[in-house]
Amino acid sequence: MKKLLKSILFWDVIFLLIMFLISFILGIYNYQFLSWIKYIIIIISFIGIIIGTIQVLRKKTKLCFIICILEFFIIIILSFLLVLYYSCNVEEIVIKDDIKMIKETHSVLLSNWINYYDYENIFVRSKQVKIYEAHDDYIGEYLYTIYYDEDGNVIKREEEIR
Repeated sequence: MKKLLKSILFWDVIFLLIMFLISFILGIYNYQFLSWIKYIIIIISFIGIIIGTIQVLRKKTKLCFIICILEFFIIIILSFLLVLYYSCNVEEIVIKDDIKMIKETHSVLLSNWINYYDYENIFVRSKQVKIYEAHDDYIGEYLYTIYYDEDGNVIKREEEIR
């Protein structure tokens, strides 16, 4: 038991379980973490995995070196994929219609849209889209806006007059 309590991998697993539990509870109440919190959770868990592996295998230097190199490359690849995935959506705090909201911008080739969510605090936002703005896929011109209520039902739709 003493070895387990001193294990960094053990505390990394506990940390991840707590974060998943918090995310699950937030999801039940229609909230989720902002992107920067997700990044920090990923970074801390990756660092914990590397340091924990070194801690477990520190007496077997050759094996430790090989496993750490493999882990390092796997984590670099996973980090690269996660950065690509999360960099497609950029979040920022804005004032929209005199309300503080979280603006999520997605601007990947052939997919340009902006979602606005209720701002709760610097860690959490609502899951339900409140305002959706669509833009032309090729030149980025404004097309239309859809407003939603708390249940996700459309309240109104505004289109650009051409």
